Amino acid sequence: MPRRYQPGVKRRRTKKARSPGPLDIPAVGSPPEAARAAAVSVATAESPSRAEERHITRDYSYVIAEVRRVAIVAGFIIVSLILTAVFLR
Repeated sequence: MPRRYQPGVKRRRTKKARSPGPLDIPAVGSPPEAARAAAVSVATAESPSRAEERHITRDYSYVIAEVRRVAIVAGFIIVSLILTAVFLR
């Protein structure tokens, strides 16, 4: 007996916590701890992490090794074709 169709489960995106922006001003009667916590969260949100800095500066040190490898493989194929042509003549 075939299985009955069951529609897929609707998945919701996880909502990111909204960090307070520079224009978000705490209420007049709020305690100073809340204001300090808001300032710390804004400061940490603006400072880039090391992973982001590494993303900006790219590392192309592998390019020379890749070009050398391609040249060696191409040279091997060309030499193989020449030797094959000489021996099959």
